[in-house]
Amino acid sequence: MTDDFAPFRALSFDCYGTLIDWEAGIAAVLGPWAREQDLGASDEELLLAYADSEAAAEREAASALYPEVLALAFRRTGEALGTPVSDAWAQRLGDEGRGVRTIIEMVAATRLDCVLGSAALMRRALVEATWHTSYRSAFGDLLRDKPAMRNVLAGLIRREMVDVEGALGILAELGVAKDHIHFDKFLDRSHTAVLAG
Repeated sequence: MTDDFAPFRALSFDCYGTLIDWEAGIAAVLGPWAREQDLGASDEELLLAYADSEAAAEREAASALYPEVLALAFRRTGEALGTPVSDAWAQRLGDEGRGVRTIIEMVAATRLDCVLGSAALMRRALVEATWHTSYRSAFGDLLRDKPAMRNVLAGLIRREMVDVEGALGILAELGVAKDHIHFDKFLDRSHTAVLAG
């Protein structure tokens, strides 16, 4: 990685781990189980019990696959709450492959937001530059009337408008693809590409 970012016009970060609401996902399984068992526990109580159980399960089964750790943690949560967890319920929390699929779904949707935000920022920078030079003056003339500033603005407009229009075109194509492509097939291809790449 370089410390010189001058050659780059834009940077993008794809931090999928921050996009997943883990607690809501776990509560979506623990809640129905607790209601089926008539436990009367809130999501927060279930999550607190689960957190303690997951930490213990990770220590106990350090070499186990993560779905197995999740299932073990769910069983320990049931023990802590005085109600056993069946294999069927334990597997719901530890279903293999659902985590990657969720990440892909979240990232695919978030990329639309990233493209939209980038296009908006590029366009705003262009608008602010032209506005600033249209209303500011130096040496008796507006900045936009100075030959050097005209050259800067012309180059900026040529480069930035192409970038903004390109970003908007990509945004439109992504939106149409998201709306019209059978999403499961799209995810299966993405999943395969992620694993193969």
